[in-house]
Amino acid sequence: GELTYDPGVTTGPGTLVLIGVHVVGAMTHTGTSAPLLLAGGGNVLDAVSLQGGVITARSNPNTITTLAKAAAGTLRVDSNGGGFANALLTVTNGFTNHGLIELSEGSPLGVPHRLDVTSGTLVNDVDGVIDAAVGAYPAAPKYLGAALDNRGIVNVSSTGGLTIDKAGADHLNSGAIGVTGGNLVVSQSGTTPTFGHSGTLAIAATRTATFNGGELTYDPGVTTGPGTL
Repeated sequence: GELTYDPGVTTGPGTLVLIGVHVVGAMTHTGTSAPLLLAGGGNVLDAVSLQGGVITARSNPNTITTLAKAAAGTLRVDSNGGGFANALLTVTNGFTNHGLIELSEGSPLGVPHRLDVTSGTLVNDVDGVIDAAVGAYPAAPKYLGAALDNRGIVNVSSTGGLTIDKAGADHLNSGAIGVTGGNLVVSQSGTTPTFGHSGTLAIAATRTATFNGGELTYDPGVTTGPGTL
């Protein structure tokens, strides 16, 4: 069915749960909004302005067509227990991240967690953080299927690591990538994929950062150990 924001306001502290809903119109989510849980079933949200508070994608599929994200808002992909299926959020159009994007795991099943951006670029701005977070069950794998322009911070905090695997993508890193709790894999496939590295890549002991295919351009990026590239 449809839920039309015209331009309605939903406040907390309880949770707004959507399952298989088409949200028509522009939804504005602030620090006083009820936490929003996208619980799969084919949710489609036409336009979301995440100005504060938390939006969590759980189960699949969940789609946001157009997303604007401010520093005070948190976007989370987290199955969060209860035996849910893989947690998947797809953002159709590229967007700029201010604040936190978190791929976390609250499910004992260790199911994969994925954020995909279909077209355009995910710009993680200078005040942005993308965290493959530890969560309650840190071994769950995390995936980012986006052309990434990292100007802020990307943390690989959990043992499940982070795989960046958008085909044909031109990635840029002028910020900082920290490979600490798990391993980083950049899987470059498709037509002329590239990774331009002008920032920092720090790899902790016993950890690896693996680039598979495509091009890696130092411009003039810095990579430090003691982990392995």
